[in-house]
Amino acid sequence: MNDLLAWLEGGDLRSDGASNQAAEAVLKNEALMPDLAEGLSTADEIVRGRSMDAIEKVARTRPDLVLPYLSIIVNSLETEKTLLARMHAAMLFGHLALYEEVIPQVLPVLLKMLDGDSVFTQSWAITSLCIIARKYPQHYAQIAGRVHQMRDAPGAALRTRVRYALEVLGDNRKPFPKGWIKSTRLGL
Repeated sequence: MNDLLAWLEGGDLRSDGASNQAAEAVLKNEALMPDLAEGLSTADEIVRGRSMDAIEKVARTRPDLVLPYLSIIVNSLETEKTLLARMHAAMLFGHLALYEEVIPQVLPVLLKMLDGDSVFTQSWAITSLCIIARKYPQHYAQIAGRVHQMRDAPGAALRTRVRYALEVLGDNRKPFPKGWIKSTRLGL
């Protein structure tokens, strides 16, 4: 395990550990990005979850550093069960919506995340889907229809997210709720 990933070891998944520091290190020295991405394939679920957390934080300001790893991220989600990793991937895909060419790869993953994942993953998948629908209207009908199907989802928090999402989807002039957009690059 490389030195950067060693920062992410230990504790449990209720803590993001040193993922903020790992993201800051990559932002200061982009040559560390491959070391961070290596964390997605480790056997340690804590390191995988925190690696995805750090990668998501890098993508907020430097999505270009994460873009070359999109296929690795998407492929890792086929078997990834760690909710921390899945939630941060759902957030990350919204940051990468800056690039239209990624939409065919991330849209099906986000739609699948609406089924059976944790409420946190579902909520962030909804947010990323709203970002995609706003930026690329050709996907609006598919996204709005799928989010609308969730209006009776179990759990008040998820139903609230769906209600706000439907408001955002229904009016392009309506701003996203506070806290939904963490990217500095999207311009929404």
